[in-house]
Amino acid sequence: MLEDILLSLNKEDLEKLSREAQEKLLALVRAVLAERAKLRQDASVGNRRDDEGSRQQTKRDIVNDNRRGVSEPGWLPPKAGGAVKRGTGWVDPGRLEPPPGVKHVNRIADHFAALDRSETIKKIADALATVRWKSDEDPT
Repeated sequence: MLEDILLSLNKEDLEKLSREAQEKLLALVRAVLAERAKLRQDASVGNRRDDEGSRQQTKRDIVNDNRRGVSEPGWLPPKAGGAVKRGTGWVDPGRLEPPPGVKHVNRIADHFAALDRSETIKKIADALATVRWKSDEDPT
């Protein structure tokens, strides 16, 4: 309400007031602003206390969650119930076999080995052909 009155005043209205009335109005405005600043500060202190309290509560919740162990998220469907099979603690060893994909790598390696062999055979054949032609030319 006081704000509405103050906002409705313009420069001409203020000039119409006596010096004493202007000083009283200025003191009133300063008092209102100081009260507002105090309320804002109190509210921010309260918010800090609330923030600290919520942080403490969050820490407590985390600790309590970890005391109960890791749980599954609620969006996962529940596991089918049934009798739990208790064992001796020994685990059957898995079958020994090559890792998946090794047969493909072996086929690629065999292919390149065959290419290398054919290239080596070609080089040897070329070298023998050159040696043979030289020996045919020089009968000594």
